Formats: sequence, structure tokens, C-alpha cells
Amino acid sequence: MHARKHGPSKACSDDLEQWKRYRVDSTGMFMLFHWMEFALDLHIPDSVWDDPTVQLLMDEASLQIGVVHDLYSLPKHILMNDCRVDTESMNCVAWLMRGTGESLQEAVDRCWDYIHHLDDSVVHAAIVVKSRFRQDKAISQIVDAIVYSLQGSWAYGIRSSQYWFKLLHVCQPALQSEKFTVAASDEKQQPLVVSNEVDDKGDSARTGC
Repeated sequence: MHARKHGPSKACSDDLEQWKRYRVDSTGMFMLFHWMEFALDLHIPDSVWDDPTVQLLMDEASLQIGVVHDLYSLPKHILMNDCRVDTESMNCVAWLMRGTGESLQEAVDRCWDYIHHLDDSVVHAAIVVKSRFRQDKAISQIVDAIVYSLQGSWAYGIRSSQYWFKLLHVCQPALQSEKFTVAASDEKQQPLVVSNEVDDKGDSARTGC
């Protein structure tokens, strides 16, 4: 296993820079991405794992999973903290509320937008990696596995949050001035589709999100 290298995230929120440095590793996805190599019976040289384009792909994928988890786990954390947001926690929403003075709803909206920014960033990073190593099918497979792993985070977050949302009615008095909603989902999150090429406008063919 090679040493972890940190590259600057291309994510859009300067308010989250310190949070990103913490969260990119705390998701635990870096190790999982490497295990995919063995699960798929592939051989990915260390030089590929260390390549800045691959590092960026893993960083952005880890951050996307981290924000999805933080957003959908928020109802649980509210219920476990006497019906209030623990603004001292490392949750992305709490971090924004603490650092920017944003309301609960504003912070939730920011995180929701940030998730979709990261969706696009992951897809673009995947295209760059595939273009750079276009002759290597193993690398293409590992890139697809990393991208598709994001769907598991969506599915788990949506499912688990439904239970906690049902219990949030007991917190309504405490949350009256800080009501929030998370964008509705039909539970059929479409998979990210990554092409091997960039079109004339520099965009990929993708669906979902």
C-alpha cells in the first residue's frame, strides 16, 4: 500500500476547506477503493494509484460520500442531541452553521448543492483518468467501480434517514425556527454514467443527480 497523498479539492465551498481535509480521510473510502482492485481481480500499479488524476478522483468521491452521509444522518444526530443541531460536531451542516452563521435550512441547502457539484466533479475526474489511461481496461474498471460506489451511499442515506425523519415530529417545538427539508427523492437515484471521451464542450455523457 502506498502513502496517501492529499491534493487540493476542486470543490466549490471555501467555507469547507478545513472540513474537507478532515472528511476526505474519515470516510474510510480510500482503503475501500484499493480493496476494489483485489475484489475485481485486477492489477493496478502503484504509479497509477499515485497519479494526481487518480488521487483527485478518489478525493472527490470520498468527499461526495461524506457530504451525503452527513446530510442524511442529520435527523438522527438532531434526535440524539435533545432535538438540536450539535454545532460542535464535524457534520457538514453543523460545520457551516458554526463557521458562517447560516441557518439550519441554509446550511442544508448549501450541502445539497455541494453534493451535486461533487457528482459532476467525480464524473469529470473519472473521464480525465480514463482518457489518460485509455489503453488500460483494468484502470477503466477500477474507475467505474469507484464512481458506482457512490450509489451505495445514496441508497443507504435515503433508506436510513426515512426512519429518523418519522421520529422528528417530537422535535418540532425545538426546531420551529429552524425547519428544514431535504430534497425529495423517488429512491431511484440514477447511476452516474461515465464515458471514455470528452465531447466538444469538454463535458461527459452522464445521467442522474
